[in-house]
Amino acid sequence: MIESNLIYLKENNENDNVKAEMVSQFKEIKDIAENTSQNLAWSIAGQTCVFIESCISNSITFDKSLLQLLGDSIIYLKKICASSTTDEDMELEELVDSYLGEIENRIELKNVNSIIDDVMQEEVEVDPEFMQDFLVETKEHIESIEVQALVLENDPENIETIHSLFCEFHTIKGLAGFVNQILIQNIAHET
Repeated sequence: MIESNLIYLKENNENDNVKAEMVSQFKEIKDIAENTSQNLAWSIAGQTCVFIESCISNSITFDKSLLQLLGDSIIYLKKICASSTTDEDMELEELVDSYLGEIENRIELKNVNSIIDDVMQEEVEVDPEFMQDFLVETKEHIESIEVQALVLENDPENIETIHSLFCEFHTIKGLAGFVNQILIQNIAHET
């Protein structure tokens, strides 16, 4: 079904209903990947959802290069499913890392806030006061992370600093969940 939608989008890339259906399909793949600890598939499906949702919200333009990225997502997901040896996994992981970098480069940094807002507003409206508190607290945690990262750079064996970094990211993850900022929550979780 997902490949049929890709073929349809090659002919009519303005159809947001088909794009939304593909988002649902990639979210299903992401959920399955998460439940089966397939981190590469989870990353690809998640990033693919973000860029399709960005196209739907018109944060980025859906063009031939994005169609190519979408097709590549499907190809890599198939390769992950077919991978059977550790050597294949290592090669595939390198390819996927490069591919995910390509997706990130395509979604320009200036669009990130718009993407997050559009994706998250579809879910639940959050009290502006809660959101402001979230932003202030998260900024404080990020500043602490920056300081601790510098400490860790000089002393990579410092267990206390590693633990503290973990706690900072875990706190951001919890705060993001409270204000329904799923993308930020996922980023904090993965970091």
